[in-house]
Amino acid sequence: GVPLELEIRVHNYGEAAVADVPLSLESGVGRLPISPVPAIAPGEDVVVRHRYTFPAPGPAALRVRLPSS
Repeated sequence: GVPLELEIRVHNYGEAAVADVPLSLESGVGRLPISPVPAIAPGEDVVVRHRYTFPAPGPAALRVRLPSS
């Protein structure tokens, strides 16, 4: 596989703090959960690091998703 270290920036556009925000990573092989973001103050950013290994070399797409609100 081909490893990649991701830096995922999450911004809280709300007026209240949020905690335990679940994230998921979508790739060509499916959807994988990522450790939840512990806390984000209103108007603030948090950077989450995640390591992903592509199953094979070549072009690929990844998408990080928040839950629907």
